[in-house]
Parts: sequence; structure tokens; C-alpha cells
Amino acid sequence: IQLRLNPGGNAANVLNINGSFRAEDRMTFGAGTFNLNGSYTGGYGGTYFTGAALNVTGFVNVGTSGTVSFGAGTYNIAQGLYLPGSATTTFGTGTFNIGRGTTACSGGLYSICANSSGGTTFGAGSTFNLSAGVRAGGGATVALGSGSGNTYNIGTSSDGYAFRGDGGSKTSLGDSSGAIRFAGHVNLTGGGSCLVVGTAGQHDIRGNLWGTGAMKLGAGVYTITGSVNFGGSGGGNTTCGGSNIGVYADNVTFVIGATGTLATSGVCAGRSFCLAAGYSSVLINASNGGSTAGFAVIGPTVTSNNAGGNFTSGATNTAINGVFPRGIIPVPGGVLI
Repeated sequence: IQLRLNPGGNAANVLNINGSFRAEDRMTFGAGTFNLNGSYTGGYGGTYFTGAALNVTGFVNVGTSGTVSFGAGTYNIAQGLYLPGSATTTFGTGTFNIGRGTTACSGGLYSICANSSGGTTFGAGSTFNLSAGVRAGGGATVALGSGSGNTYNIGTSSDGYAFRGDGGSKTSLGDSSGAIRFAGHVNLTGGGSCLVVGTAGQHDIRGNLWGTGAMKLGAGVYTITGSVNFGGSGGGNTTCGGSNIGVYADNVTFVIGATGTLATSGVCAGRSFCLAAGYSSVLINASNGGSTAGFAVIGPTVTSNNAGGNFTSGATNTAINGVFPRGIIPVPGGVLI
């Protein structure tokens, strides 16, 4: 049974639905504002939403299959957005205010839990206010905006991440005219994963920037309260942003505080910046403007913090420059810098 709500309505219409809603087949929402006092779960036939706003006091689960299309608009979802199964989901340009989910996403509670093999795309120039971060499950593809004019305020999941990408996941963020803010760790936890972050004047990471996959990082300053660690837990190069890379960051400066949790074991233990074996193609070009011009990496400047850098054997084809005023940088045999 296919269900249509307000199919012949107009943008001025407001529909209030009291209670959770679960579709079994194709679900179509017409024009207007929809207020749902409960949760929404899509059916196998997909969901088509063309309204101006969707306000949900519970969660939204798009369903496990079919084509899911949400148009441009404002989305206020109190208890998380779930993207499971093989559904292919698209959102138009919009404002996405999404709270913490109440169902675990492979462990933690996140604002966006993306496990769909079908892929998820949010329109260019969108605003993301995500109080509990994003998790891209193994093999998932997620595009959080594209092009210019995006806004990102990404909070922390229950397990400490603003973003976590599992093995084989592909995630991208567009450019922002303001700051791109991550209020927790940014971490690729599985091999073959990819994270592309757009250009912004400032990228704030309140935590660590760690990877076992590849990262392509857009221009700007990256202020990281924790540490930067690529390959300390394995992993390495993969196809990311159209090229086979380990890390590619042009016109950037990493300002690393190395406070909080550093790696406690392995080759990156105690280091503020680490490139380990497997990362065979790393390019970090220094910022060419502003107060950090000429520095790609600035390590801890606090007198009591001597967490230096480390390049382990196998970290080849690496181009980087920077300063670690308090810590040492060992360069073993086999490293080509």
C-alpha cells in the first residue's frame, strides 16, 4: 500500500501527526510543514519528501531498501538519522539540526548513523548542526554537502567522536566560508577508508586526528587539541578524492596541542605527529598566507609538553615542513622525506 500525505497541498499547509509512523511501502509527503510527535521509519518502497520542513521529536530511519528522496528544506530531528541497508538516499540543500540517536550505531550514539551500501548525499551549500557526530559504517558512502557555502558544527558522539569512518567507507565534506568545527575526535578506524574535508579558513578539532585510511584535507588552518596519527594502528594508502594517497593536504597548517589522549603503544606512542609504515604518499604543503604561512606542522609550544613527531620505516614519498619546538623527531632508515 502506497501512502500519500497532503499530495495536493501547498507550502503554507502544516500537518501535525501525533505518534510514531512506520511505512511498509512507498511513502510520499507533499508540500508544507510536517510535525511528527514520534519517529519515522521508511518502508521498502522508499520515501519521497517534498515539504519545506520536517520536525520530528524522535528519530528518522529511512528504511533498508529503495530510493529515498528528501527535498530542500529544514530538518529538525531530535533523536538521530539512521541510514541502514541498501537504500540510496538524497537530501536537497537544507539546514539539518540533528540530535543524538537513542539506538547504538556499532557501539556509540551518533546524530547520523550511516551504514547503507546505497550511498547518502546531502545537497551543496547546506548547514549541518549535528550534536552527536557522524559515523560512516564499513563500505558506506556519505557526502555531507559539496561545493561552497556549507556550514559545519559537528558535536561529539557518546564514545567521543565527531566523525568516525569504518573500513571501506568514503565520506566527504564541502567547502565552508566559516570554520569547520569538530567537537570530538576525527578518526578513520579501518583500512581502505577515505575522508575528504573541504577548504575553510579554520578547521577546529577538539580531539585527535587519527587515520588508518586516506585523508584529503582542504586548505586552511587545522587546530587540533590532541594528536595527529596516521598509521599507528596500521592501514595506509587508498583511493581517496580521485587519487591513490595516504595524506594530501595543500596550503594547510596543523597546529597541534597534544593534550588529552595520545597513543600509548606502538610506534606513535607519546607523539604529537606520526606517520607510520603504509603511508607511502604523503604531501603536506604549508599555508601560504596568514600568521602560520610557511609552516605545515606546528607542534606543542607549551614548555612542559615535549611530544615530538615520528616518521617510521616505510613512510616514504613524504613532503612536509614544520616546527616542533619542544620535542624530537626521529627519522629511521627507510624513511624518505
